[in-house]
Amino acid sequence: MPSIVCRLHRRPLGPGELSGWRRWLLLTLVAVISACGGDAPGESVPDPSGALTASGSVTVGPEGGQVDAAGRALLTIPPGALSAPITLQLLQVPPAAPSATAGTKPAGEPYRLLPDGLLLAQPATVRLPFDPALVGEGEKPAVLSQASGQPMFLIADLRIEGNMVVFETRRLAAVSVVSVPASAVTGPDPGELSLEAAVLPPAPPLPAPVPAPEPAPDPGSSPGSGFLPSLPPPPDDSQGTMRLFGENLPSQVLLRSDRISFNAKYAAVLADDGVVYLRRRNPTTGWVYGPAWVPLPATGLPKALQSISMDDQALVAVDEDGRLASLGRDVFTLGTEIPSGVVNWDPQVIAGAIVEVARLGPLRGLNRASAEEISEVVRWSTRWGSLLGSGPGHVLPPQTRAWALSLVTPWEDGYYVDAGNAIQNIGGAGCTSLFALYDGGRRIALMDPWLPNDYSYEVGMPQRGRFVAQGLSASGSTIFIIGPDGQMWIRRFDFDMSGSDVSFFPAAFDRRPAPLASAKAVMDTVVFGKSVNLGSPSMRVMLSTQAEPWIEQPRIAAPPGTVLYDGISIHKAVDVGGEVLPGVDRRVLRVPAVQQQGPVQVAGYFEREVSTNCGLPGGVCGPQTTWSAFVPFAFPGGKPPGQPLGSVPLDVTPSTNAMPLSYGGQMAGLGVAVSDFLLHNS
Repeated sequence: MPSIVCRLHRRPLGPGELSGWRRWLLLTLVAVISACGGDAPGESVPDPSGALTASGSVTVGPEGGQVDAAGRALLTIPPGALSAPITLQLLQVPPAAPSATAGTKPAGEPYRLLPDGLLLAQPATVRLPFDPALVGEGEKPAVLSQASGQPMFLIADLRIEGNMVVFETRRLAAVSVVSVPASAVTGPDPGELSLEAAVLPPAPPLPAPVPAPEPAPDPGSSPGSGFLPSLPPPPDDSQGTMRLFGENLPSQVLLRSDRISFNAKYAAVLADDGVVYLRRRNPTTGWVYGPAWVPLPATGLPKALQSISMDDQALVAVDEDGRLASLGRDVFTLGTEIPSGVVNWDPQVIAGAIVEVARLGPLRGLNRASAEEISEVVRWSTRWGSLLGSGPGHVLPPQTRAWALSLVTPWEDGYYVDAGNAIQNIGGAGCTSLFALYDGGRRIALMDPWLPNDYSYEVGMPQRGRFVAQGLSASGSTIFIIGPDGQMWIRRFDFDMSGSDVSFFPAAFDRRPAPLASAKAVMDTVVFGKSVNLGSPSMRVMLSTQAEPWIEQPRIAAPPGTVLYDGISIHKAVDVGGEVLPGVDRRVLRVPAVQQQGPVQVAGYFEREVSTNCGLPGGVCGPQTTWSAFVPFAFPGGKPPGQPLGSVPLDVTPSTNAMPLSYGGQMAGLGVAVSDFLLHNS
């Protein structure tokens, strides 16, 4: 029996390198080394699946690397394709029978590139063996590619080097060399075609490898961390009455919309029956897994829900009257609400709640260990507004076009760099924001649960308030908007970061030391979660009151026939272990679309990872990617979220917020004048 070839990538270990999923990975590699030490006399290496004949497994980081499957196939990852180290696999699997798919015939060995569905920032190069004798006259070699849950694609843009085909791909998937009629891969853009566009009939997918058992969470880390499975769960067809747009609840969640949302641990769905369901979600691939969807009790909900949004530890829903209901809103209401929904202000109760929050850390709110635990403790609250989130409740502005919940916490985000290029820690209670796009797309209301219940707090629009948006999304204090012509902007903003919360975080236009008698002084010297110790007096500076600017995003260079939708999505970027990257910097943007491919229309999305620090004056821009190629995706209901751009009537007349004002007067015998002043944009 052929042995499995194991190749390990050595790299220096940094501080904390063996914590969390890395410890599990090291133990796994030790076990693999033990099992793959070679063929000793009289011994053979067992193949538990009976399927693999050649494989390679290598840990590759941002510097790039190669995965070699016994010298028969090669995966080359370029520098910058990965943001953090991850174990990649190249597995040979048995050929499908009777052929790879109808309309093609096998011409080489099928392989799996794992983790399945992983999207790279830069294209990887793949070399696969094939038999030229199996490519007949009038035929060409091509590669079938399919990630789990995605359509099958025909990659025709490749080169031949002897008995090897060489091609590039940004998504790891099952791949197989096939022979197809030359007419199927000719045309203006033969690079990557859907099978429908290549006029090839549907067929069974390529065989899936036998996945390794899911490892147990590392006992030394918080529940829910550790190495996450990258393969999808088996089909979940026993959903009973749980339906979304008449279909089973989704098995993969990639975009946040008004009925589907997610954080770094869970996916949430507002189903057709009006119930919110929760399930564990792999943040690197979007697959849901583990126990079945768990319904959240409707305790505290007076009316039927219409939309939801989740971020970090909290989830907010809106009912048919536009009223807000929330879960896990902040430090106080998590531990101090009593059954009547009124906050218990007894000092001992509050002190006990704060101690409990400090003990639980990242386990609080919707970052608990499992969906079952959440179903046992959950209770909706309609409390919203001052004082400290105990107000009578709030509603969305009239004719809201889009809204989204945004939350940063020290446990998930830690810190950020302000407009003065100073490191600022996030407060112990985090900062919750609800952004609502209204007034014909001309205004964005900032609704913080600790602020008065009105719409007096706003986020100024780009172009000094003249920009009109059709779609909005937000996550981690970062707003993402899109206009009817496809122009896009992002901005990092919340009540604290804008310098408005001076009672907790003193702010100044210049760089000056922070007063010792302030909550900020505590945040700078006591580490919460991912925050940093700013013990050095030179680093403990007041928050900058300079407003962080809107950052215009490059337009999507989509081919003719592509229609973008306004159901855009933004979420916090994570590392390969599923942990949110600290610093309130890295965000992933996704824009849904429909693309004409041959005779059919295919739904999908475009993706880009951005650095919010790029907008800071003199700031250091973090890693960013260009807009990806179109990624086909089967959205629930058969269409992308939102409406096509340009199809929604918007009010293009300038808002009153875009009309500058001038002020003048006398002070101590001197004339003082302020001209061209915009309240939300100056």
